[in-house]
Amino acid sequence: MINTKILRPINWKNLIRIGKDNDGGYVIPYEIIYKTDVLLSYGINKDWSFEKYFYNNNSNVNIHCYDHTLNFFSLILYTIKSILLVPIYCITFDRKRLKRCIYGIFIIPDYFIFFGKKAKHFKYRIW
Repeated sequence: MINTKILRPINWKNLIRIGKDNDGGYVIPYEIIYKTDVLLSYGINKDWSFEKYFYNNNSNVNIHCYDHTLNFFSLILYTIKSILLVPIYCITFDRKRLKRCIYGIFIIPDYFIFFGKKAKHFKYRIW
């Protein structure tokens, strides 16, 4: 067991937050982006914003994403759900959810653009 009383935060300069809010984003040192050769992502679900940012800032990185739950059928369902919810969120002025739904409408082309050339998606379950 880890003794949490001896844990101390490390002071690190140039920290940046990459990716969307919630589970898609992480805080990392800025310079690590340019020193990385391979990026492994486990459980990306429908949010690969961290990986996209990483690739856009370091196009030499090899990105391997593992998620057995992400497939074409789940993307279609997510897109249909997003299309149906857009009018509701427009009427209720819910900007946060509306933004997420608009992202969901374009998730299928985004998947094929990103994972077609820039990264590799492996449909394996990693324990």
